[in-house]
Amino acid sequence: MRLFGSDPECGPLLELGQIQRQLRLSPPIFEGIATIAVTQIIGTVDRAGDFDGCFRPVHLALRKRIDDIVAAAPPTLDDPIDVVRVDGAYFVSDGHKRVAIARSSGREFIDARVSHMPSPYALTADVELEAIERTAREGEFRRHSGLAEGVPDARFALTELTAYGELLVAVQSYSFDRVLALGRALAPGEAAALWYEEKFLPTVRLGRNAAAGLRDLMTDADMFIALHRQERATWGSECGEPECLADMLIAQQRRAAAAARTPLDHVLNRDPTPAQRPALLLPMADEITTPEGATHADR
Repeated sequence: MRLFGSDPECGPLLELGQIQRQLRLSPPIFEGIATIAVTQIIGTVDRAGDFDGCFRPVHLALRKRIDDIVAAAPPTLDDPIDVVRVDGAYFVSDGHKRVAIARSSGREFIDARVSHMPSPYALTADVELEAIERTAREGEFRRHSGLAEGVPDARFALTELTAYGELLVAVQSYSFDRVLALGRALAPGEAAALWYEEKFLPTVRLGRNAAAGLRDLMTDADMFIALHRQERATWGSECGEPECLADMLIAQQRRAAAAARTPLDHVLNRDPTPAQRPALLLPMADEITTPEGATHADR
């Protein structure tokens, strides 16, 4: 039975196994004892169905058990919990009730036995599930396209998660054309680097110069995929240059916006189009192993 009146803003408790699979993280390595900030504990190893994102119990029986522990105040309440660290975020493997009590009582720090999963991505207490999912898709795209090898520092934030497959086909098609033109085989990384330098960057640059009216929150990858779709849709016509494609894209957006406006929107001179959020990716991060015995002041 779930508790009524739970704060919907807490959301679900993040599950480490899912994040490990999505971001292709290595198994945990024991790190040592540390004093960590309670607010940096954002998830669980295996109890996502028992607590919400604020570590409040979602079952009445579990809430009663926690209340009984608080009333008894056993000395084990101060025992270290067990957590797994991924960059700057922690996931509980043992001690969920102690974390729940610490959160509800306003406690700032808690002792923990810490293991860590080396991660190429930065993970913080305010991480969004959408950013994790998009980063996972982007990582697969970079690996399969050869861009992870050919242009390792380039990132591709697409608002549409389903468009990563489309972007992959664009890289592969261009690579095939370059192989035919050069008359020799290309390694995936070399072919991807050519696509990035000869197709992606020029398309984005010319598209932005020609399409100043496009939404500012459109990422470079969004800009490319929009113009790529327009180029495919107008293949064989006279409109094959980025400037022309951008003009057509702007015209389409204006027609769609005009069709969405109601008479009241016209009277109030307001834009009914909802504000677009920027497409978020997890930033890259260098994994740092915390020395055994480090405290929150060391991190």
